[in-house]
Amino acid sequence: MRSKINAFLLAAVCIMLFGCNNDLAGEIESYEQEMEDIHELDSTIQTQIDSLDLEALQESINDMDNTLEAEDLDPRIEQLENEILPEIEDLESSLSDVKVDNEELNQVFGTFKENVDVKIDFTEALHEYLTTYQNSLVSSAQLVELSQSFMSNQEERNEVIENAAGDQEQEEIDHIIDQVNENTTELEQQSQILQSDASLEEKRDHIDEVLLPLIDEHINTLNEMFLESQGSVRVRSITLDMYYGFKQYYEERKQTILYNNVLQETQLQNILPMKETYEKLNQEYDDSLENLKSGG
Repeated sequence: MRSKINAFLLAAVCIMLFGCNNDLAGEIESYEQEMEDIHELDSTIQTQIDSLDLEALQESINDMDNTLEAEDLDPRIEQLENEILPEIEDLESSLSDVKVDNEELNQVFGTFKENVDVKIDFTEALHEYLTTYQNSLVSSAQLVELSQSFMSNQEERNEVIENAAGDQEQEEIDHIIDQVNENTTELEQQSQILQSDASLEEKRDHIDEVLLPLIDEHINTLNEMFLESQGSVRVRSITLDMYYGFKQYYEERKQTILYNNVLQETQLQNILPMKETYEKLNQEYDDSLENLKSGG
């Protein structure tokens, strides 16, 4: 009698287990069908990220003879903005519609969501880094161009000064030179903070509140000079062009300070490990799902 009862219980347990396995298998099948488009989109995004060839980019940036120019980053930035970031936004939105009731399957799904979260953080940080780096290259090129313009203006001004004719013209030019020397000394003293350990905000505020108003004062001082000779008027005109260039220089310098600070905080070498993290999570997800399907 006891053996019959034991056999009955064993059969009942087997039936229950078989039923549970069938239920889980059905849920997994439904889950995979619901996730099919999401998996495909995630795979597409991964392929696009790989095509950015970030390792080569890092080598170029770290190269001591770095000749990278702003336009060299355009293809990567455009692919992020036009393809990868919008697709990741679609991916995140699609995940919010997925409902998983089974506890084991939900844990597996949680790994996939974690993979997507890291991928979002990675691509957003990468986009910020690349756009900031590109802006810094543009800004640096602008500073070089302005510096070259200063040199050209100075050469032209020196030529006019050397060709001064008559006592009045020489006297007026000397008066301009004295004022320019005084202005230069004052500007050099006030710009020392930009080479110091002062904070980013202090440097930017100093440019806005001290240096730019100071250059405006210098411009006004030159404009108020009463000049009659052709040579002195030309010297003043060239000098004013230089001062307006100084204003552009410090405006651009203010942006460069900001870009460099952002780049120090978000270095590419600190962003790339996130790619390895979501790749490991993606592999963990695939393994866990296969293990669940095989009943492991």
